[in-house]
Amino acid sequence: MNYNRGIYFRGSQLFIFALLLLLTACTLPHLPTRQVQRLDLKKIQAGQLFDATALHQEWPGPSWWRQFGDAQLDQLIEQALRQSPSLHSAAARVSAAAALVGGERAALRPQLDAAVQPSYEHFTADEFIPPPYGGNTYWDNQVLLESRFDLDLWGRHHALLAAALDRLHVSTAESAQASQVLISTILTSYLRWALNKERTDYLNALLDTRTQLLALAERRWHVGLGTEIEVNSVAATLPPVQKALARARAEDTRQRDQIALLCGLPPAAGEALHAPTLHLSTLPLPARIPLRWLGRRPDVIAARWQVEADAQDIGAAKAAFYPDISLSALVGYQALGFSQLFSNSAHLYGVLPALSLPLFDGGARQAHLSAAAARRDADVAHYNDTLLRAMQEACDHWASLQSLQMEHAAAVHALALARREEDLARRGQRAGLIAASRPMQATSRRLQRTQEVADLDFASLQEQVLLIRALGGMQTQAADPHE
Repeated sequence: MNYNRGIYFRGSQLFIFALLLLLTACTLPHLPTRQVQRLDLKKIQAGQLFDATALHQEWPGPSWWRQFGDAQLDQLIEQALRQSPSLHSAAARVSAAAALVGGERAALRPQLDAAVQPSYEHFTADEFIPPPYGGNTYWDNQVLLESRFDLDLWGRHHALLAAALDRLHVSTAESAQASQVLISTILTSYLRWALNKERTDYLNALLDTRTQLLALAERRWHVGLGTEIEVNSVAATLPPVQKALARARAEDTRQRDQIALLCGLPPAAGEALHAPTLHLSTLPLPARIPLRWLGRRPDVIAARWQVEADAQDIGAAKAAFYPDISLSALVGYQALGFSQLFSNSAHLYGVLPALSLPLFDGGARQAHLSAAAARRDADVAHYNDTLLRAMQEACDHWASLQSLQMEHAAAVHALALARREEDLARRGQRAGLIAASRPMQATSRRLQRTQEVADLDFASLQEQVLLIRALGGMQTQAADPHE
């Protein structure tokens, strides 16, 4: 009879185990098929401009903006990197991500809590507590230490910690990207301000030249050598220059204020800036762009780390489908009243293992896993788009630089011709062969050609700044998950 009872008991155990296994199988994870594949920078068809085999080079090097040789510009950028509100905001996001890492790491460590719980309680006389306690009021006191530890059998908390670390790398790369954007924006604004200064000087010189032409035309009219039509024609050229000069002066104020704002300074600081003293030169460009430079862009690195974090989220979501075991232990004292609270007889301890077995959850875990997989697909697509846009930006700015170099060569040739014309006109005037107005007209054309060369110089510098920004600034310290 006992033998049959044992067989029945073991059969019941096997049935219950099989039932639990069957119920658990109902919630096995199903990972959706990946719809988006990440582009591999080493295998992408980048075109002739990019060199996929070249190793990383230091171009243009750290603190590359110092090439312009303007001490004021260097000081402004250093000040912006210290106190720009946008960089402070990015640094705060990095700190928040680091704090989340600490929170996830804490879940992998034993937890220890202390509790002191005194309670003044009236015990009922109709329950299991016998007299003299039943029907009377006493202090029920507890002093406990409780420890908890999750074994993390399937690595869920480890995956969440890895995801938090990846997102810390995302925030760090985004902070580096914010620095690059700020530096390039300050440089672009500073170059525009310097160009506006050049235009202001050009307009002042042009206005002076045309004023002299007007005075000469008026003298010729008064002595009967010219006509009023000639005077009016020359006079009509002055108002456009005066209006352009007024706009240039207003633009000067706006550029100063914008530079001060970018540096985290009040507008009054812009008023204290002196005229730029830029050394107008362009960096020698490599024959081809190493493809690895694009992979070091902070925004590309941030997008790649985000994909890594999504993969860890998927791992954590899958681990939530499986049983988990946690251990709890407590030790302390519990007694009625205070006189015996810390006596040996009031000593309390225990070990409490807990098994968490997911059965039916209405599809909540599967929905969480599917959402994590969808986020990964979306972030892979974002990474691919970021990488392709980076390639397009580099190609566009590279092509613009090549075009500007050809335009600059033509403009320099036109300037040389204008200077030659001005020199010949002045010689002819001194020899009495041509009218006095001809040298002034030649000077006006020379000023225009000079300004055209200056415009192209600054346009080339701006494209160079944008190209360096498109290549990541070449000074980012953001970590690459694949290097």
